[in-house]
Amino acid sequence: MKDPQPTFDALRGRKNQVRRREAAANRNPGANCDMYVSLSDPGSFRDLQEFLRRCNCVAEQSRPDRLEVYVPEAPNEDQARKELNARVAAWQARNQGREAHIVGADGSDRPAEG
Repeated sequence: MKDPQPTFDALRGRKNQVRRREAAANRNPGANCDMYVSLSDPGSFRDLQEFLRRCNCVAEQSRPDRLEVYVPEAPNEDQARKELNARVAAWQARNQGREAHIVGADGSDRPAEG
């Protein structure tokens, strides 16, 4: 019999994601822009996610190799993209050899600008 704990954890994580997204939208409803960050090394996933969260981003796993990221403090989509580019570039500078790219929802590649 499977352990029900992973299902509970998954539901709890989804609820937390929704709560963070709602709180962020209430602070800045004009900047509702979701972006995605793809990783070349899935082993780096948690490290990048924690880094982005420390930078006040909402970062949740959308696929095994991809984070969905929301920048709640950005006033618009262009600024959110610039801030995410800077944060991803900073993470890469601290983690030599690890690659992360901002991608579109369709998977089109948009490399982070340094």
